[in-house]
Amino acid sequence: MSPAARLDAVRARTAEVYGAAGYRLVEPPIFAPADTFLERLGEQFRQQTCFFEDGTGEELCLRPEITIPVCRMALDDGFDGTAPLRLRYAGPVFRLDHEHGGRLAQTQQAGGELLGAGAGAEAEAEVVALALRALEACGLGTARIALGDAGAFADLVSGLDLTDRQRARLKSQFDAHGSALAEHLPQAEDGKPARVLDLDLARAEVEATLEARSLTITGQRTVEDIALRLADRSGRAEARVIPPPARAALQDFFRLHVPMPEAAQAVAAFFRAARIESRAAERQAALAGALARAGVALDRVTFDAGVHAPLGYYTGLEFRVHANGTTYAGGGRYDSLIGELAGRPGWRVPAVGCALFLDAVAEAA
Repeated sequence: MSPAARLDAVRARTAEVYGAAGYRLVEPPIFAPADTFLERLGEQFRQQTCFFEDGTGEELCLRPEITIPVCRMALDDGFDGTAPLRLRYAGPVFRLDHEHGGRLAQTQQAGGELLGAGAGAEAEAEVVALALRALEACGLGTARIALGDAGAFADLVSGLDLTDRQRARLKSQFDAHGSALAEHLPQAEDGKPARVLDLDLARAEVEATLEARSLTITGQRTVEDIALRLADRSGRAEARVIPPPARAALQDFFRLHVPMPEAAQAVAAFFRAARIESRAAERQAALAGALARAGVALDRVTFDAGVHAPLGYYTGLEFRVHANGTTYAGGGRYDSLIGELAGRPGWRVPAVGCALFLDAVAEAA
């Protein structure tokens, strides 16, 4: 069978599984206004996105993923979050391949989005189980699941003794590196932490330095300009280091890699030892039960605290389905995305989705 024929076959099998589960086919546009993606994708995805201007000067981009366009289409069709909406899709995504000089690469994805079905584990289990069934229909019956919880990492960072800038930097690095963040943690303080200047202190230091050296400011810059830059530079330097206890807690967090039946206990023990409040253990216990009820064998599931996609919109569960070192599907929970797209940041609509990477599936089928 030719590669094109194999791709058509796995696309058809995937559509059959999602269609039988009540997911309605939608065909979101291939390009969209750039800001739709720019404001919601992680740094890595922004670097991989192909942006261009149309004849009117509007900045557009080729879609690098399909969840955002599906949610945007649902809102445009009047979705208000009051009743569950099950949507499926299949089509190309486009990314710049920086390993090959920025070449534009097109790959094929299919998947489903479950919108407004509640914040509980049942919706998550439905999406995970459907992904497994679709892959099994394509001949990948031995695939395994690794899952994490973006909310657990957020709880950890919020509970550590850090500055706002240090927290923001860690979250940005997590978006960029995911599970590899353990290898990219900021350095530990060496006993000489960076001196942080607020604006008043920075202004006083500038004025004192000018007076001590009998200097006069020339040109357009003012004392205020110099103080702002000095305070900002000081804050950025301070964010590049973290206290040893915080670094140790982060390293311990990324060591959480246990079979799903042990996940709730392991997560609870970690947060108890760190003296940080989190409901992540409750979520893992509920998810384990929901997965079992959905027919997912828990011996195929592992909790891995480092599972994270560089998308920027996940708020809870994240998962990937893999076999023999290849990832064939990935998804998670994104309860804030629909509200952001609607221009209502406080509006949280429970949502879970998954994308199947058809090129990889077809190659293995």
